[in-house]
Amino acid sequence: MPLSITVQPNELFPANEAVTLAKLRSAAKPSVAISGAVGSDDLAANSVSGTNIAASSITAAKMGLAAITGEGGNDDGKGVILVSGTTSTEKQYGELYAGKVNQFLIGAGTVSEGVWTGTYDLKSKSLSAGSSVEVTAQGDDDFALTIKDDAVVKAMMANDSVGNNELSNFGVTISKFAPGGGIAADGGIAESTNDFWGGVIDIDPGVVVNGYKGKVAAIQPTGKNQIIYSDAEGSRLKFGAHPCIPKAYIYAHQTSGALNQAGGALVASNYTIYMSSGVEQITRSGTAGVLNHEIRFSAGIYEEGDTVKCMGSGWYDHNDIFMAVTGIHVVGPPIVPAANNGTIDANRDVQVTFYYVHNGIIPQTPRNPTVIQLWFY
Repeated sequence: MPLSITVQPNELFPANEAVTLAKLRSAAKPSVAISGAVGSDDLAANSVSGTNIAASSITAAKMGLAAITGEGGNDDGKGVILVSGTTSTEKQYGELYAGKVNQFLIGAGTVSEGVWTGTYDLKSKSLSAGSSVEVTAQGDDDFALTIKDDAVVKAMMANDSVGNNELSNFGVTISKFAPGGGIAADGGIAESTNDFWGGVIDIDPGVVVNGYKGKVAAIQPTGKNQIIYSDAEGSRLKFGAHPCIPKAYIYAHQTSGALNQAGGALVASNYTIYMSSGVEQITRSGTAGVLNHEIRFSAGIYEEGDTVKCMGSGWYDHNDIFMAVTGIHVVGPPIVPAANNGTIDANRDVQVTFYYVHNGIIPQTPRNPTVIQLWFY
């Protein structure tokens, strides 16, 4: 029933009755009765404003039907929400379809050099194909966001984030080691120059890491024929010349030139070297009373100024055996014998003297042997 208004007069003024002041006053106040209801046809378009609507009076059932249906087959218009800024009218609400499977509502924006900008639009977006995570499961009240296989890259990992428990057994291969075990500041020996020596991984007992001694580091030789050894209990292994192992040796025989115990110079071609390591040649000066022999070492065995000791002997013919020491004999007076502390000169030579007399007194009487067998330390 549409809305109707009935007006009932309060005074009828019948015929032949006097009109009084009281009746005039009563007639001026008719009775008005409103019946029925206001229908949609009774309201003009846009006639109801927000101030006409009581707070909390619009229920979900009173909302209009969704105009956006979303994906195909979604005839019921599920997943449609109201969002401001989706229409051309400023601040007006419009519809946004947010129900697509595994999509997220996000404030839209763009990034440039790490700085984000946007227009405060809310949009429904899916994860990009290049994303490191993906939705792998959904329940009634939750969902699982999982990191993709092989998606974690080095830049995502904090320093020292991978410990022993995170490494699989036998998972670290040789190819995973940094060149040279790292630079020197990290305990390694990596270099970029061509004079690089090879090395090995060792454990340094003098460095404490997390309360435990024994940091893993790298060591390398500094010259030819060096070995790894320990020179004291509790010390770190090192490359070097072991005191019990010679750095060089020679076994040679005079096979040409004049045979002379007491003089005569010889060149390298006068000797045949049967065995040697670290020695290039042997010659002798033939200086009277001194009779020094020059032993030339290969490059990298000793450096100029190094002190060299030797052990061995020389002999002449079948019965004269000579004691060998490094250094040069001083004829004197006084006589100062070589003391097995010869030094390397600029030619990588060390002087060796062979003594004929060595029976309990100071060595004396240098001689020239024909067979020489020496080890150098």
